[in-house]
Parts: sequence; structure tokens; C-alpha cells
Amino acid sequence: MLQEYLRNQEESTKKMERRIDFIHESLGNKSEVLFKQVIKLDEDIKKLREDHDRSLTLVKLDVASKYQELLNKSMRIEDTSYGNSKHLGSIYNRLQALEGSSHANYKRERSPTPNHPPFYCNAITRRSTTQVHEGQ
Repeated sequence: MLQEYLRNQEESTKKMERRIDFIHESLGNKSEVLFKQVIKLDEDIKKLREDHDRSLTLVKLDVASKYQELLNKSMRIEDTSYGNSKHLGSIYNRLQALEGSSHANYKRERSPTPNHPPFYCNAITRRSTTQVHEGQ
């Protein structure tokens, strides 16, 4: 009986040792697998950072090019405005040169001033023929 008990204990100890060895092997393999996964994840993170940096650079370049395009458009508008103002200035200078001509006199006649209205009313010129009706 004691021998049987010792044999069972020995078998039980061997089973436990096998389990412990299996657990150690499993943990050893798992730690190696986990380590490889960590390295792979680290490489993936590095690639993602590079892609992110590249994307940010592209976005910055895109924003910069759109800003430059808008700046160029505004400069063209400014140039056009300047050109138009130069053109209007030359027209104004020509009109001032015509100061003594009939065009300038016509313009002065048509300009609204307190003394001279832009056009003459018939009621003013025909004052004697205008009748006032009391019912209206």
C-alpha cells in the first residue's frame, strides 16, 4: 500500500512536472510571439507616423498652393482695379481738357444745383396759362 501510494505520488509529480514544462514552453513561446507582435506593431506605428507626416506635408502644400492662387487672383484684381482707375483718371483728364467745349457747357447745364434744376417744368414757363382748380 505504501509502495502504491509512493508510485501514485511519483506519477502525480511527473504529471505536474510535465504540466509545468508545458506551461513554461507555452509561456516562453507566447512571450516570443508577443515580442514579435510588439515589434511588428512598433513598425506599423512607425509607418503610420511616416504616412501621417507625409499627409500633413501634402495638406500643408495644398493649403499653401491655394493661398498662393488666391493671392495671385487678388493681385490680378488689384492690377485690374489699378488699370481701371488709371483709365478713369485719363477720362477725367480728358473731360477737364474739354472744360471750354460745348460738352462741358452741356454737362454744367444738366447738373443739379439749387439755382438751376436739371430740366425746366412747363408749369413754370407757362405760369399765366395754368389754372388752379379748387376741388382738387
